[in-house]
Amino acid sequence: MLWRRRKEMDIAELLMRDFKVMREDGFDIFEVVFHGPKMSPYEGGVWRIRVELLPEYPLEPPRLFFVNSIFHPNIDFVSGLICSNCLYLDHLETGWTPIDDLAVTFQHCIPKLLFDPNLECPTNPEAAEMLKHDEGHYKQLVREFCEMFANMEGMLSEKSSGHEESGSED
Repeated sequence: MLWRRRKEMDIAELLMRDFKVMREDGFDIFEVVFHGPKMSPYEGGVWRIRVELLPEYPLEPPRLFFVNSIFHPNIDFVSGLICSNCLYLDHLETGWTPIDDLAVTFQHCIPKLLFDPNLECPTNPEAAEMLKHDEGHYKQLVREFCEMFANMEGMLSEKSSGHEESGSED
């Protein structure tokens, strides 16, 4: 019961920070609409990120998946899974702890990972190699992916089986 309350509070915190949350009946699996950070090659992109809160949450970090395609060294190209080691160890310094929450993840960790990929442990080796050896081509490809797969029109036309909650009026 305690962990269910924590999940409810984390979702409420996302809503208060103006994230759109799409969920079905439970609190274990839902999607969050995420906008690419300004001043990055991901600027202007809009993604749905599936959040899976494991039974051990918040003792264990959430599993996060980009639903629509993104080109990044630390995000699996096929599944969209974000490498949790890269996401939390690199950007929270101490790694995930139970005091961390989803708002920190979406406001701090994911944007920082997009700005500063970890090339030491890539889940998309092609993206890592391209960034290492041809940053201009990498950024161009990232922008092309944003235009093709991460645009608001595509987001609005896709149907979601869950209901949408919004932290702000559009």
